[in-house]
Amino acid sequence: MNHFTAAVQLIQPFEFRSYEGREFVETLVQIPAYKDGDNPIQVKLVSWKSDSIKKAPPAVGQWLLVEGGIKISAFERDGVKQKVASISADTITAIGGQIKLNKIALVGNAGYDADVKYFESGKVKGSFAIAVRRPVKGSDPDWFDIELWDKPAQVAGDYVLKGSQVGIVGSLRIEHWQDRNTGAPRSKPIINATGLHLLGSKQQQSAAPPQDQGWGSTEQRLQSGVVF
Repeated sequence: MNHFTAAVQLIQPFEFRSYEGREFVETLVQIPAYKDGDNPIQVKLVSWKSDSIKKAPPAVGQWLLVEGGIKISAFERDGVKQKVASISADTITAIGGQIKLNKIALVGNAGYDADVKYFESGKVKGSFAIAVRRPVKGSDPDWFDIELWDKPAQVAGDYVLKGSQVGIVGSLRIEHWQDRNTGAPRSKPIINATGLHLLGSKQQQSAAPPQDQGWGSTEQRLQSGVVF
């Protein structure tokens, strides 16, 4: 499962392209900052729904509601491995103005045991990566880097092991930093998770602590059992 919903602002005109006889559109859009003080996120948007764009092409600056999924492309440049996120949009709808909407729901398998760090402030940070299958058979999965804080991070440290099937609810953000060796700017997409769902066997779920009723229902709790 890979479902993304966001309000984005169009910052380049749509370009019409074709692949194996099929027409698609692509452009560059901007998502409002995840939190105050952060920079807005700029990502490429691609959609096979070119007919609707051709009939009423949105103007640069227009706000759009997009639904679809996030694609993670991995590549190597100057000997450095990098990741870039893009939106694969199933629907694109013009909206009247800016709203803050940036939500993603994922189901995948952990690539390694969750790593947990405890800080003197009392904050707890958890991180791991999950592989999410693409709908096209035979395609490589999308690898998402997941970041959690506090209780979900603690639960991840106890129960998310390599191969575990989990569901994630959160937001897309882009982390920026400078390479220590070259000083070159670097970035990578991260999912800031607000909900962690344990989707393993009933035995694995029964080993987890009781469900915290404080977390809201999302995607019918991702069709799952235990949520934190």
